[in-house]
Amino acid sequence: ISMNDEMDEFFLYRFSASPDLVADWTRDRDRLASAIGRVRPNGGTAMYDAVLTGLQNMLEERKRNPDYQYSVVAFTDGKSNMGRRLEDFKRAYEQLPEDVRGIPVFMVLFGEADAGDLKALVEITGCKVFDARKTPLYAVFKDIRAYQ
Repeated sequence: ISMNDEMDEFFLYRFSASPDLVADWTRDRDRLASAIGRVRPNGGTAMYDAVLTGLQNMLEERKRNPDYQYSVVAFTDGKSNMGRRLEDFKRAYEQLPEDVRGIPVFMVLFGEADAGDLKALVEITGCKVFDARKTPLYAVFKDIRAYQ
């Protein structure tokens, strides 16, 4: 999250109808910026699938690097209307190993995002929703970093 920390690694999923990996684990800021620049909306919001897929990706990475700190940061401007429903997400989430369920999930909303959906999701995952419509993005990242 801190683009100044050379040790931070990122991966990026775009999620519309389903999660789509656009950048696998990397420390390369140029590669990440290029991947972000290629992300375009294409309808639908599979928010619960995206968060679950991100956590599952971290499960695999955690096996290789168990001492890293992990977090999911999901940005959305829509209402979850594709893929899993909240109840489905909750059941799948409960099947994850306990240490993966301990990974913080931060939701950042823009535009027409449904704050109710996001609050329900973070009640399950135990973290926080940030409203980027009211708070500058740099302040959101600073607050997220404070949780780590």
